[in-house]
Amino acid sequence: VKGNIYTVGVTSAVGLRDWKNMKNDSYHPSSLLKWAQEAGKGTGIISTCPVTDASPAATYAHAAYRKWQTDLEMKNDIESGIRDENVSIDDAMKDLKDISVQMIENSPGKGFKVILGGG
Repeated sequence: VKGNIYTVGVTSAVGLRDWKNMKNDSYHPSSLLKWAQEAGKGTGIISTCPVTDASPAATYAHAAYRKWQTDLEMKNDIESGIRDENVSIDDAMKDLKDISVQMIENSPGKGFKVILGGG
């Protein structure tokens, strides 16, 4: 699936820092690890970089910007981008999860048997 530069686990319909379209599940392609879990296989990730970095995150997360690894990074970035819009930061952040939260709360990340990363 083709995605845009610096995005993770979303189709090209989601632009860089496009928090609105990031909320749309139809722009979240499935992953090989999700398919493996659906087939009853044990899954996990091992990486020499942090597990929330773009390469490992692409197996489980859907983010409009690869740097949205924590809620603070995501909130600060979105807040600076909505200054000209009639939307509050709380409304913008509603239903958005950063990469680390997606790993813990969403499939396939919450189903991983192994999570090892460096840093």
